[in-house]
Amino acid sequence: MRLIHLLITSLLHVTIAQSPTHYNGDGGSGDAPTSYYDDDITFDDVSPTISSSPTEPHSKVFQYDEDTRCKLLTGEQRKYEVYEDFSREQCDNKCGFKTKCKSYSWNPNFNECTIFNFRVKGTRKNKVGSVCARIPEETKAPTKAPVPPTPSPTSSPTKKPECKIKAHLAFDFNDPDEAPYYGGHADWLEVSKKNYYNNYICSSTNHFRENNPGWCEYKNSDKDGDSAMVENLEDYYYTDEYLNEWESVTSETITVKDAADHVTIIEAYHWLFEQDYYPDDPDWQDHMMVPGLTVTNLSNPEQGNIGEILKHPAEKNVSTHIKKDDGQFVGNPNYKGNISVEIHCNKFCRCEQKYFASFNGFEDMRL
Repeated sequence: MRLIHLLITSLLHVTIAQSPTHYNGDGGSGDAPTSYYDDDITFDDVSPTISSSPTEPHSKVFQYDEDTRCKLLTGEQRKYEVYEDFSREQCDNKCGFKTKCKSYSWNPNFNECTIFNFRVKGTRKNKVGSVCARIPEETKAPTKAPVPPTPSPTSSPTKKPECKIKAHLAFDFNDPDEAPYYGGHADWLEVSKKNYYNNYICSSTNHFRENNPGWCEYKNSDKDGDSAMVENLEDYYYTDEYLNEWESVTSETITVKDAADHVTIIEAYHWLFEQDYYPDDPDWQDHMMVPGLTVTNLSNPEQGNIGEILKHPAEKNVSTHIKKDDGQFVGNPNYKGNISVEIHCNKFCRCEQKYFASFNGFEDMRL
């Protein structure tokens, strides 16, 4: 039975790393263009090549950067639409005939067309056959002779105070061998801004897709990590090499800028594994290993942590799973593995927790 667990654990770990994804953007929904290249972003000072338009004519002329994709830069508007199963010609026509469209990006691997209602400034190298197409850059009209500047005001304008906060989701141990139980447990963070002009979410999902909003920064203690996760095995049954590869403890950190402008909503969700291993073994109660959420004020020296450390509840007799009559495991509707809290900051960046709640249900991990 322990050897069977070894095989299942290996498969389980792969499942966590390759969980399904989704991304929502203004103007449409679907997967945003994806690239994992580390090449430098190319800006408009590099002259793109101009290619002929597709066979069906439209009134627009595009500049085509071959083997690249369009790249949004910090501060650019992020209104775009994604179309699937589009050929390059269809993508060109879609943007060409759409009045507001000024750029598009086409990915041949997925036949994915992304159109933008503004001229994207940056590009990034991508798969051969990809293209970033943009209307030519506008030429500024010559300006008139400069007018003498007006005298500066007697007092300098007041600079907007900085207000940064940090959400950190972590276990209270750093070594899997220090975990109180065997097994695995994973929760992940999602952060958004209340009543913001869009509904973008800051998370590991968008970090790996390079689509996190500009007001946040995501980090994981493992460069390939996507959650706060612990995997603790019974060392007796495994080699040191196997344990070094599969045992782990990771944590997540999300830093939020301009926290005084809008209420910050921080949520943590529990990832439901396919099975519950050894539920009757008192040493394998992994549903009891819960990471804690710590929120810290990075801008106000008079305030460190904002409120107390938050966790979802854990009871020994309420596991993450229940076993059906056919032997299959499903999520326990009584397990409250998710939490939500609002962080309210005033103009002096004095912040407080409000409306903390824990709730049940199991979300699909958006990875």
